[in-house]
Amino acid sequence: TNYHYGGFLPSDTKGNLGRCVMFPNGEIDPWQTCSVRRAPDPDLPVLMVDGASHHAWTWPSRSEDQESVMTARMKIRRQVDQFLRMDCSEVGQPHSKTTNWLLIAAVAVAAIAVLAMVIAVAVRRCRRPRAVLLNQSNMSLQPQ
Repeated sequence: TNYHYGGFLPSDTKGNLGRCVMFPNGEIDPWQTCSVRRAPDPDLPVLMVDGASHHAWTWPSRSEDQESVMTARMKIRRQVDQFLRMDCSEVGQPHSKTTNWLLIAAVAVAAIAVLAMVIAVAVRRCRRPRAVLLNQSNMSLQPQ
């Protein structure tokens, strides 16, 4: 599919490469063969995560995560920080209102993903069952 659709060298219809894109891949991810695995440009880095499955680095962090996944998360965070300091508009093109809205949308999606991870961790920590007694006199719930 990459040969047919040009996935090995992602570009627009004019042949221009994108900017500020990272291609993380898990070593044992069956989909990694459909991803970019050699950086087509310094602004389009590739990250191969040893021993990792599909999107292993996007799950909430756990103390038992493999070292390669923890390192990948750190590298991805650094790369995103670098992208945020760069001009990621199209080469030779000033930022347009559309580009600015797309950037805002991308940041919002990233913030929602981080919030989802935080909520997942909080839910996991709060799953301890609590006994609740029903107070017969006023029919209110009271924790035990």
